[in-house]
Amino acid sequence: MKRKKISTFLLALALASGELFYGTAVPVFAGSELFSDRDFETEYQEDECIPIVLNGNTAECNSDGVQISDGMITITAEGTYLIFGELTNGMIIVDTEKESKVRLILNGVSITSETSAPIYVRQADKVFITTVNGTENSGGEITLTSDDDGLNAAGGVDQSGLGGPWGRDPFSGSSDGTILISGGTLHITASADGIDANGSLEITGGAITICGPDQGDTATLDYDTSAVISGGTFIGTGASGMAQTFSASEQGVIAVNTGNLAAGTSVTLTDSQGNTLLSCEPALSFSAVILSSPDLISGETYTLTAGSASQEFTAQ
Repeated sequence: MKRKKISTFLLALALASGELFYGTAVPVFAGSELFSDRDFETEYQEDECIPIVLNGNTAECNSDGVQISDGMITITAEGTYLIFGELTNGMIIVDTEKESKVRLILNGVSITSETSAPIYVRQADKVFITTVNGTENSGGEITLTSDDDGLNAAGGVDQSGLGGPWGRDPFSGSSDGTILISGGTLHITASADGIDANGSLEITGGAITICGPDQGDTATLDYDTSAVISGGTFIGTGASGMAQTFSASEQGVIAVNTGNLAAGTSVTLTDSQGNTLLSCEPALSFSAVILSSPDLISGETYTLTAGSASQEFTAQ
């Protein structure tokens, strides 16, 4: 996938020769240009959805627009799909007509993939990912664990699709679809890119945590057109070499090169009053941190603590 450089503004954390980085000089499209009002609707009628039940290493669905082969669940038709359960080693693949819109509503879904991205968009106009709110247990949460990308909308012949993080994508087409994440709780642990979008990414709500590796040609966010955040919280850690942050935002964003830090190192962001706004202890080693929240205000100063070192940063 074509990558774009991160602009470097100033030296950062005393714990290493880190650097602050922020958005790239890429075309930025406001949400109103990418989406219609209908696209932002989060309500749905369960009896109008197509249910997919994940069950260990396979799944069940009665729709002709869903093909199931062991752990490979391929959605081939436009529609709203309500997904339940756990997939221990498999993928949900969206492969529809270029004009199709697909909504994935996930209710307590956990997907592990040993070979590729657990949710992989090969082709569609737009794919909307949201979760069921108001549930008392695991509902409303998505957990993606992958030996490759976490959430992939790349397709084409880049080296981040099916076949492992260093294998070529066997799909011959290329996706220019757009992903909208509108709510719920999303946990991604990936051995390659956290979210890899050949087109655009927009986050309007929810709580997203991405844990990626500090090695190889990987990034927490990898996109070609734009990545916009206008709501929700985002905590991302991973490698700094090819790092990208959000290209535009309607809330504060802090993106920092921390230098190499070990897995389990505590990361905490506090405001001027000492209140903790965001925190994490990444399960993988990392050298870059990207944080965003409605509580962060562009132009205001916050303190980032990583391990035993702290430094102030201004939210972009």
